[in-house]
Amino acid sequence: MAFRMYFVAAGLLAALPAGADDLTIVSKMTRDGGEPTTATSYLSSDHARMVQPDGQEAILDLKTGQTTVIDGRKKEYFVVTRQDMDQMKAKLEQTMNSPEMKRAQELDPLSSYFATGVGFALLWAKRHDEATSWFRRVLETDPTFLRAHWGLGLTEASARDYDASIPELQTAVDLSDGGAAFLCSLGYAFAAVNRRTEATRIVEELMKRSRSGYVPASTVAAVFSGLGDRDQAMTWLERADRERDPWVTSLAIDFMFDPLRSDPRFQSLVHRLGLS
Repeated sequence: MAFRMYFVAAGLLAALPAGADDLTIVSKMTRDGGEPTTATSYLSSDHARMVQPDGQEAILDLKTGQTTVIDGRKKEYFVVTRQDMDQMKAKLEQTMNSPEMKRAQELDPLSSYFATGVGFALLWAKRHDEATSWFRRVLETDPTFLRAHWGLGLTEASARDYDASIPELQTAVDLSDGGAAFLCSLGYAFAAVNRRTEATRIVEELMKRSRSGYVPASTVAAVFSGLGDRDQAMTWLERADRERDPWVTSLAIDFMFDPLRSDPRFQSLVHRLGLS
């Protein structure tokens, strides 16, 4: 979904308002082949704070898009503004096309995390053939690497090659034990090829989970978007905004919301989030 930032100094935490509308999310994650770890996110009306198990944290100002990243172990921090992110994106484009990058690929073609990171950057830039090449390269040497299956499935779905996309997304769902982000991607692909029964089953499962625990509202909205139910999709996107769902920051580039782009309500939400 792009760049992920990690976290924040104790002095800044006092700036986060404590109130009835605040939300705490505890997520248990298992990295490929690793031990389970726990990450915690704290969401308020104007800030999101993400705490990683390695001691790093990030505070995102939801109004300005500015992120403060702090390494608690090293007692260091830095600030990333929206303008910085735009410059990073431009630099990434330049770097990926450079002779040095091609040489790096030759020297270390098998770094799974690096390769999938580049693949996702290419996916969101809609450079589908290049993204596919990076994800496939990982799977040749690491056939159970979850993010590579997911990235490949998303890339093929973005290119509307759903026959190829659905098996990859199903594999990602299986490897993640039914993670919400992977389920919603599969549900969207099912909806896109008019397999409405399967898509509806997935969106109902996500809504059921949301009644007893946290499920990003944007995952439900994405499946409704694929099903062509704009009213339900917008209802869940508005809920995602209220809950400070971090995935709403990708609305401007995520292809799963393309069916909503002509809807004035979606345009208004994107503008309100400062993504237009």
